[in-house]
Amino acid sequence: MLPMWVSQLLREYRKQSVPVKVRGQMIYECAGLTLKRPKLVSESIHEVSQLVWGPSIRPELFARWSQGFIFSENERTALIQTSGGPCAVIAPVQAFLIKNLIASYQFSQLREIDSTTVDQFLAAALTEILCQCKQLASVAGHAGDKSSSSSSTEDSGSPTHQDHGPFQIACLDDPLSLSNECPGSSPTEPDQPSSTPSAKDYSLFHSSVRLRDFENAHSLQSHLETHLDRYKAQYGVLLFLYSVILTKGVHKVREEMGDLGESLIDVTQGHGGQGLINLLITGRAHPTSGMASRMWVALTWLVF
Repeated sequence: MLPMWVSQLLREYRKQSVPVKVRGQMIYECAGLTLKRPKLVSESIHEVSQLVWGPSIRPELFARWSQGFIFSENERTALIQTSGGPCAVIAPVQAFLIKNLIASYQFSQLREIDSTTVDQFLAAALTEILCQCKQLASVAGHAGDKSSSSSSTEDSGSPTHQDHGPFQIACLDDPLSLSNECPGSSPTEPDQPSSTPSAKDYSLFHSSVRLRDFENAHSLQSHLETHLDRYKAQYGVLLFLYSVILTKGVHKVREEMGDLGESLIDVTQGHGGQGLINLLITGRAHPTSGMASRMWVALTWLVF
């Protein structure tokens, strides 16, 4: 609850504020106090879209990325990819998922784990990646705060109280019925989009995305566990990718990429760039392969 003096100030501000447009941004001037207008959801999503796709989105590439986190019918803990491109997100999530699973189970037990438990570990893996991105961003801003640089998990990868937010998550209130059917039940052949893509698809998707804020990792993971079906359905991979960028901050991702004007997804081939892979594996979007290589070696040693 806001202090009474702040509430009173805001009431006066609403009555007397005068909108002024400065350098393309709306601000308000009131009694010598200048307040910047809060960023609209559409503006945040537009910034993320520009960073991910570049100045324009090719419908066929968007269609290839429009899948959820789908588990194989033959291997309960194995995520599958329906088209070329989203492996840059799916593979790191798979690595974190297996890392956490083998901390609690023997390899011989993986096929025996029930789907509910696997879903809990998937939510924990998504939370861990988001925590890693948030913590590294916090460390950059507070180099002297050692508590924000540590990361640990308990049992099924549940975050500890050190994994603090805030986190900003992209979600859909309701499933979208667009030209691409959800590939969750019957995946198409690799590199083949499920149907003819349409420009309406990505326009409706971006206009339908909603943002939710979470103050800590516990509330975040609880939300992901409860609404995991939305991330296992169509567009789930993109929702998670957008959540990573929103949580870390668009400006921070661009800064780590070297601000070269490049998009995270290759505008021609549709594959994830090195900066995107590094972001998901290490929490930093460096465009070089050195950091990611070291992390892959560590994860490979853990898994195999």
